[in-house]
Amino acid sequence: MSDYKTITKIIESINRNGRQGPKDLLSDEVYGWVKRDLKISYTDYKKIILDNSIKDTERLNNRNAFFVLDAHNKFQLFKSNEEEIRKYLCYIVRENPGITSAEARITFKQIYRDYTPVDLMDQQNLSSQQDVIDQTIRNILVSNITKKKNAELFNQSDSKPFTYTLKDNGFEYASEIEEKIHYLNIEDNILDYNIEQENAIKNNAKGIKTYSKEELAQMHEENKHFNMLDYYADFLASNNNRNARFPTDDKIKNTRLKLEDYKCEVDSDHITFETTSLPNYLEGHHMVPMSAQKNFPNIKLDCIENMVALCPKCHAQITYGTRDEKKKIFDSVVEKRIEDFESIGFTEPILKVIFDTYYK
Repeated sequence: MSDYKTITKIIESINRNGRQGPKDLLSDEVYGWVKRDLKISYTDYKKIILDNSIKDTERLNNRNAFFVLDAHNKFQLFKSNEEEIRKYLCYIVRENPGITSAEARITFKQIYRDYTPVDLMDQQNLSSQQDVIDQTIRNILVSNITKKKNAELFNQSDSKPFTYTLKDNGFEYASEIEEKIHYLNIEDNILDYNIEQENAIKNNAKGIKTYSKEELAQMHEENKHFNMLDYYADFLASNNNRNARFPTDDKIKNTRLKLEDYKCEVDSDHITFETTSLPNYLEGHHMVPMSAQKNFPNIKLDCIENMVALCPKCHAQITYGTRDEKKKIFDSVVEKRIEDFESIGFTEPILKVIFDTYYK
């Protein structure tokens, strides 16, 4: 087994057993993970790691380094050059206008050859399993899209899922990297990677069922002909209590969480914790509350357009906060999702009435 293949398997083992981040690769903990998968001796393991390491001061001149040692001989992540990644992303967007960030990450790993296995290590302190490359791309296209370097290159769509096209400077960047891309042999230096793996990592939603795009489109059409008396006939007949809670479909909530990439819609930086089924714990909230269903007999309120993904803090704030605190969350979501609400008949003026009536 070549050193490259061994290192690849070591990285895969570390990713399976625990997020790496800047951790001592020679520790008993990390070696224990690898030993369970590879049955490698500590002597051989240590030799492979050290033989493929460089000093931090040499990292810029050695793009083939697998691991980086700092001045204290502690291992660091080898983060690929962000400027170079921008050029590749410009090329990808130029060739695929309207591409999403998730699709860009997949395409990037099919054509970029200069990352090392350590670039594919999972980072600590992330809400879902993401390696260094994925996180860097997400920073460029999503988290830091408004920063000058990125804003000069990319146009981002107004609504989610965000899609991207290029500005003039982006086309120039794409041209700079084009010749290099044409001469790549993409099979040599990439780990096995496919869309199924990307989705499994992104979702990490074990046993959670969601609706497909086709099913959502059909449900949207059906909602145009919704009749509360027919749909909730059994419920209405058995619940004379006007405060009884209308039944809801948990798959609607799960689908909204997935559509939002498991990020809070008020602030994507609101990271909570990973659960056995979710990469980042969130809660679903009906913007027009289900208690209002009897007042809107021709609109099914338990629908994807009316569902919002919120972190526990934002959910508690819009539920239990003062009127001003509730309004901060309400207005923030309305601003981002107004097209969804309008598509089921809730324009901004109507939503203002909704807030005054149900968010006292």
